[in-house]
Amino acid sequence: MKPQNDQLKLNDVIENLQTSPKGQLIYDRNWHKHPQRIKEILSKASQVSDTFVHFKDCNQSSHSIDDSRSHYIDVDDQRNSTVAGHKRYGLLPEYLDSDEEDDHSGLSQDENAVNSELIREIHVDFEAQLATIPKENQKRYQAEFVAWMLKMKEMKQSLYERSKIAVQLKRNDRLQREKLANNQAQQLEELRNQQIKSRQLQQSHQQDEHVKMLESLASKGIEYSEYIEKQKRKLLEHLWETVNEIKRIKEKILQVINTYQKSNIANHLPKSTEEIISILENSRITAEQTITRADNNSRSIDEMIVATVHSCLSKAKILHQVVEKARNTVELEIKQIKAKEAEAQKMLATKQAELAQKNQASEKSTPSVTQNTELRSNIKEKNDEKENITKVKIGVSNNIYVPKFISKNAWREYTTILQSHKEYEKTYDSFVNDSKAKKYRFDLLIAITTPINTIATQSAKHLLDKITRLHNLLSGKQVTCKGKNIASTVHPEGPSFCRDTVALKFIKQADQQISSSHASAFPIALTALGVWYEYPEMGDLFLAHFYLLCPYTVPFNIPKSAGESDQEYFRKLGYHIKDGEIEDEDQYLKRMSGIIRLYAAIIQSTPPQGPDHVHPHGIEYGWRWLARIVNMDPIPNVTATLIFDFLQVAGNKLNLTYGKQFEKLITLICKDYYPKLEAITPKSKRGPLSRLLLFLQDCLKKRHIPKPEGHLDQSFLR
Repeated sequence: MKPQNDQLKLNDVIENLQTSPKGQLIYDRNWHKHPQRIKEILSKASQVSDTFVHFKDCNQSSHSIDDSRSHYIDVDDQRNSTVAGHKRYGLLPEYLDSDEEDDHSGLSQDENAVNSELIREIHVDFEAQLATIPKENQKRYQAEFVAWMLKMKEMKQSLYERSKIAVQLKRNDRLQREKLANNQAQQLEELRNQQIKSRQLQQSHQQDEHVKMLESLASKGIEYSEYIEKQKRKLLEHLWETVNEIKRIKEKILQVINTYQKSNIANHLPKSTEEIISILENSRITAEQTITRADNNSRSIDEMIVATVHSCLSKAKILHQVVEKARNTVELEIKQIKAKEAEAQKMLATKQAELAQKNQASEKSTPSVTQNTELRSNIKEKNDEKENITKVKIGVSNNIYVPKFISKNAWREYTTILQSHKEYEKTYDSFVNDSKAKKYRFDLLIAITTPINTIATQSAKHLLDKITRLHNLLSGKQVTCKGKNIASTVHPEGPSFCRDTVALKFIKQADQQISSSHASAFPIALTALGVWYEYPEMGDLFLAHFYLLCPYTVPFNIPKSAGESDQEYFRKLGYHIKDGEIEDEDQYLKRMSGIIRLYAAIIQSTPPQGPDHVHPHGIEYGWRWLARIVNMDPIPNVTATLIFDFLQVAGNKLNLTYGKQFEKLITLICKDYYPKLEAITPKSKRGPLSRLLLFLQDCLKKRHIPKPEGHLDQSFLR
């Protein structure tokens, strides 16, 4: 029974060794070529085997079996004694007897000590168990155990080599990572340096740009200062030229007064000649003092200074016009007196001849006193009749009505409106000539000019504000202008003066502004229409100034009278004459274009009070104007320009209102009236004619006239 038990114990030991983690290892020559398996292999190789625990359990169980033999062996004591004895007598095997320390640089010193201790414990335990086995079997078991231990040592060596390779790989990996980290750090440092350099370059560039900008601004500031100074000099030159013009007007007035002094020209003047000369001299002194102060005390010249000088000039021009009218009146009286005398002499001679033939006697050749008295009475009646005829023909000095220059109804309206305006001017004549009201008149002019000069298409509120301000001024309410409270009723004739001046200022905006900016005609027309609607009596004032500045708004092609000078004739046509020189035709056409555009814009606009309110001068007047002008003989360039401008502004509204009738009128202009224009226009000056032809052809082709640029619909006022 004992050999069998020993065999069982030995089998348990071998089985335990085989089932241990290290006993199950399989050597793979290419293990280091699989990095993903290195960690797994090394972890298994480094595990502490639990074989010894099993071996001890087996040993204790063997002792418990042999308790019947009545002896107990202390395994630890036996093991110690056995190891000591074997070591003392040189009985340890080779693999245990070597005193050399394995150079396992891949393992720590503690790990090497533990491994050696474990191997010795295994050997001691085996020797202790081997002592319990019969001697005949001991050699065989011992040989197998030694072979197994040698195999374990080889495995240990293999694991050491593998661990060494793993350590080397780990070291290489660490070095590689360090190298990579160093390279990245170096790259980052280089990138940081590049960024620093880039920022430095950018800052340097920005500094250069900033310096250039500052230099440019400084240069522009200098240029602007020079420009301001240049403009100031130019404006001063213009103002001094205005003073010189006042001087020239004064000289002309003195010349007229001296020339016609014997003809009692003073009887036709509203003031004495001394007062007129005094007013002119005061205007000149005021203008000179204002310009001198502006030149000495101000960097720039404000509007107040310019307005003051222009006011002095306007006053001088008004006086000049008054003196010229008086001169014309005196000349007309002289001509009439001479004509009457000549006619009286002629009639007297005729009567004398008739009496001489009847009496056939020399003593009766001299007419009696009674006959002479009757003759003079007949002459006086005829002269009175001529004077009445002349009064009817007002505004066209000594011209009679001719259908080819103006229609019969237009002539009646023209003379009536101008006569009415002349009577209206007399209602504020004393106010204009009142020297004490000079400053007050100037304040009223500023209150009128400021809102009219600032009309724009900003918004409906902006235009309605202009209408309200003008309405308040015309109605006698107080208005604020440049920090002053002004009312037109301070002087009894103030409201009349303001209404006529407002009408004139609106028409002059066409002359000065609309002629250069066509789109501005619509806000100005809308504002003027708003005032016209509130004050219907101002309609004749608007039309009077239209007719005076541009007679083609009637339309009226004023003919030249016999004996009339070019300057007088062109002045009636609306030309500007300065220093005896007549205005250039192109500039004249440009101004007439602005006036006719304002007239057309008023006609085609809807009153700002709303479409339900009746237009005081609506689109029917546009049809009437167009029909009248095509029934008159055309004037080169003038007629073509006026028709083109009128149709471009009011054509859309005329087309919408009259439809086919308007198309027939356009066709008539193309087929019948255009050849007349072409026949009288030189080939070198057919620019306006070509524009009109292209416009008419486009209208007939599309059967539509587009709304003009800047047109303001009713939606603008909502």
